Amino acid sequence: MNNPSPLADELTVRIETPESVVWEGHASAVSSKNSAGVFDILPDHTNLITLVEGAPITIVTSVGDKSFTFAKAVISVRENIVSVYADIVSGNSSPELSGTPSETASNTANT
Repeated sequence: MNNPSPLADELTVRIETPESVVWEGHASAVSSKNSAGVFDILPDHTNLITLVEGAPITIVTSVGDKSFTFAKAVISVRENIVSVYADIVSGNSSPELSGTPSETASNTANT
């Protein structure tokens, strides 16, 4: 008989833009809002990919919450790894028209 694997107690989170890794570390939860409403990502969450536009992405860590806001970000969840790809320029834009990445990213740690 197969024993189910134990539940994970944390997520590995990585937030990156085309220029750099903004933050990476471990978290107990990630929360934000997409077009369907507010959502939470907890350990052992089902696979997910979603677009977040202008809403805070909150990372809950053992040392406090961290909040990041981007004009657009894609959040992907797979096997307790949360990847956030922020300020990605649309593939429909020509390089000469795309300009520079958004300057709306903010990082505020609530400790």
